[in-house]
Amino acid sequence: MNATLSKICVSDRKLFSGWRKMREIFGTSVEKAERHHLTEVVSTQDEVRVRLEEAGLSREAISPWHVITVVTAEHQTAGRGRRRKKWVDTQGALLLSAGFADDLSEKEFPARVGKSAAAALLVSVQSLFFGKPHTAAIKWPNDLVIGGRKVAGLLVETFMLKKQLRGTVLGIGVNVTDVPKEVTEAVALNAFSPEVTKDNFRIRFLQAFDVMLASKALTRTEYESGLVLPARVQTAKGEGKPISYDGGIITVETKSGRVELTDADIISWEG
Repeated sequence: MNATLSKICVSDRKLFSGWRKMREIFGTSVEKAERHHLTEVVSTQDEVRVRLEEAGLSREAISPWHVITVVTAEHQTAGRGRRRKKWVDTQGALLLSAGFADDLSEKEFPARVGKSAAAALLVSVQSLFFGKPHTAAIKWPNDLVIGGRKVAGLLVETFMLKKQLRGTVLGIGVNVTDVPKEVTEAVALNAFSPEVTKDNFRIRFLQAFDVMLASKALTRTEYESGLVLPARVQTAKGEGKPISYDGGIITVETKSGRVELTDADIISWEG
């Protein structure tokens, strides 16, 4: 974590205040989005998608990076991760999805949303450890780990809206105060920072997410500085070992040869 971020993460009140002007210039910040908190949903991802589809958006009414809505929930009955893997939550989990709409002007937009979210999760967790000997890392492509144990995951899904608009939905699940009993490799944030709550971590994340969305350079710096490669990755040529990451491309060595995967692998296109 760089020196600038360390300084501004000293307290919740000062968290990212040094970049307030950046968010104001950016204009369509996450903090200005419509908010909804629900007791129980099938999936916060599905809830946001429905709200985007019902919003009656037009190309003229939006700007790139426009955050339409943010949904949080206490419980999901069918939470999911990448490739439809089941996400098991607890009462101590932060469950949040944010919906964007854009006019397809930037092909890499969904991948950038994923990277920005991963960097924001990393910075938010590291800010809890200020002055403490703990280190968080982004395990490619979509997990946040502490000491190799999963503390959070993210999912980016895209779909076509009417009138040639693309909907992008970011979802995060964070083990804040406890973990599912059946997930042995998970850990909760309060094991390292007892004072953390779902509410104050949500604020930390949304503020950090705004900043990362506003600065592609900062996102890249934080993302790559905190990135660790998984031991094995599944590819079209079979399972392989990641050997390098450069410019958004991860090279994987398989028995059938080398395969290059991109950060877009965190995206689930639904058409």
